[in-house]
Amino acid sequence: MLLKFVGDTFSDICPGWVDECNSALLRLPVSCFIAEHDGQVIGFACYDTTAKGFLGPLGTAPDFRCQGIARALIVSAMHAMESEGYGYAIIPWVRFEEFYQKAVGAVSIPDSEPGVYRRLVGR
Repeated sequence: MLLKFVGDTFSDICPGWVDECNSALLRLPVSCFIAEHDGQVIGFACYDTTAKGFLGPLGTAPDFRCQGIARALIVSAMHAMESEGYGYAIIPWVRFEEFYQKAVGAVSIPDSEPGVYRRLVGR
């Protein structure tokens, strides 16, 4: 259900998100939080997918945006990371930097791209 939602909703933004979500679901403990409404996935937040300590991907269905769902998901993921011993999280790629600043006090790291993505196969 999650992978179909991510593929259908976000493949135009980042087709790799399906693989990252799948990686989060296969990890123990599972490193993905899912929001549902009436039995349908409406949002998700994963961590430790591309690299340890990375938060994301994160997405919410268009009809459910601006309702606090994404913030609740990201805060849940960060609490899980904290309980696993992380001192902080890195959000490696964002479309809406202001959202992360407001939601969790994120700060930009200048000149951090492409960072770990430079090492990925196929780049």
